[in-house]
Amino acid sequence: ISDVKGMVGTQSCSYDQVVSNDLTWFNFHKSVMAGDLKITIKASGDSAVGVSVYTDGNVTQTGQPYLETHFIAVQYSKNILYFISVTMILFVTALFYIAQKQKWNYEKLFMMCWGVIGILFYMILPALAEPDAGNHFRRVYSILQGNILPSVNAQGDIGAFFPWPDNWSQDDSVQLSIYQQLHNWILRTSDCTSTYISFKNMALYSPVCYLPEIAGMILGSLISKQLLVIIFMARIINFVCTGIVMYLAVRLTPFGKKYLLWMSLLPMVMELSVGIAPDSMVMALISLLTAMVMRLRYTQVNADKRYISGLALISFLLSQYKIVYIVFGILLFLIPKEK
Repeated sequence: ISDVKGMVGTQSCSYDQVVSNDLTWFNFHKSVMAGDLKITIKASGDSAVGVSVYTDGNVTQTGQPYLETHFIAVQYSKNILYFISVTMILFVTALFYIAQKQKWNYEKLFMMCWGVIGILFYMILPALAEPDAGNHFRRVYSILQGNILPSVNAQGDIGAFFPWPDNWSQDDSVQLSIYQQLHNWILRTSDCTSTYISFKNMALYSPVCYLPEIAGMILGSLISKQLLVIIFMARIINFVCTGIVMYLAVRLTPFGKKYLLWMSLLPMVMELSVGIAPDSMVMALISLLTAMVMRLRYTQVNADKRYISGLALISFLLSQYKIVYIVFGILLFLIPKEK
């Protein structure tokens, strides 16, 4: 396989390694300038050898058949991920040390770090790169199309009918490479066809879990019909909403502000916060619930109706994400009875 820069790599296999209707993946250790690929096939053998290239009947604008190609988003190597994670932890730790010496305001420090590190993560991670992001996107996108509750088809799959790009995988994962995003390799919503898409492992999630993402997708749909724009607006709104809840937690907690701030800026938390999955909001809500309970227990503040309503709302939201999170409601028993 060659690109505009020359030879990218070679791959060889014998006849008994090739199975009819099977997929053969070619892995290369250097970047490929996708879009201008040249594929050279050579065959040799002791008897007559035939080489044929088949397509699905699709043709280019000039009437020539073309090869169906599919590019998978390449994950970063472990060494790069370790380097980024360690660098972030050292950077945040240094900030805390300086803040402690200079007596900085932790709320302002959180806003600065959250914004700067969040932008860096948006630059590093392509859309749908965080764990289970593809399935969460299916669930949110189906809700956006009016499928509040999933359905079961004849094969026993759990999902819904909604417009889906023909060249996107219908399996459990959806990955978009950085090249695809930079070169706008995303179909418009009007180019999608209605297909039954399964997301059985996300079917139990309540639509309430995806309120920030749904709001972002609605806003993205008003701005553009490009799926990439819709996905990024969902990521941005989720990041902003998670940041607001985390900021309130840092502000309301009566002690341990720097530790809560440090935990909120860990690499895994930031990765989820700039994504489309609801897990980051779970961590933010648990942090806020803990901060509000500690504020009532260890300060002179008394709970009014708004405060109690806030505690009840947070407990309800946590139970909607996953029922197991309702266990954090036990924290409410730490509140003194007189308050």
